[in-house]
Amino acid sequence: MSEKAPAGVVAIYTDPDGIVIESVADFDRSGYGGFTLLQGQEMRARRELAYAVMRAYCSDRVWDALKDRATDMLSRLERGGGMVTLISIGHEADP
Repeated sequence: MSEKAPAGVVAIYTDPDGIVIESVADFDRSGYGGFTLLQGQEMRARRELAYAVMRAYCSDRVWDALKDRATDMLSRLERGGGMVTLISIGHEADP
């Protein structure tokens, strides 16, 4: 990984028709214990994507009721044909 190039992850959610619903990025350089920087960024990006997708699909009242289950709901949307794409930027290829 270049010291000058930013390293991060972009997460994109597309619905079953291939329409982009939301996208988020994580370029935070902090990691989680036991995980690589890339893995930590992927986890944070996926979590933030779940929140963004649920806010896009839900009214404020429904969001308030479901926000603690956003990652579960994103998994259900994926099983229903939606797709999460994670793109790493600036990370060296895994050996």
